[in-house]
Amino acid sequence: MYTFVERFHLQNTPEISHEDAWFYFLINMMTGGIGTMIAGLHAKKFKLPNDGKNEKPTGEYADIDIIKMGMIQCLTAPFFVGWLWGVLYMWGVVQYCKEND
Repeated sequence: MYTFVERFHLQNTPEISHEDAWFYFLINMMTGGIGTMIAGLHAKKFKLPNDGKNEKPTGEYADIDIIKMGMIQCLTAPFFVGWLWGVLYMWGVVQYCKEND
């Protein structure tokens, strides 16, 4: 069974390669939120099993929730909040992909 933190992390972290994560991180450094939206387009969206017996979550491509998060980051980037959020979010994705690649 997944804990709340594991469930939240799996549902909000795109499954992309480590190299792609670095690329999207650099895009977010230049344009807050755009890298997050592109990562959402190339991500696998996780579907966690309800019974907790399946070890690996299943996925399908294009995670609309991550794309929406990137749009909000873009809208709030002029206030520095969205830019910082986008950079910190993608840095977390880079670290996650590094551990799971």
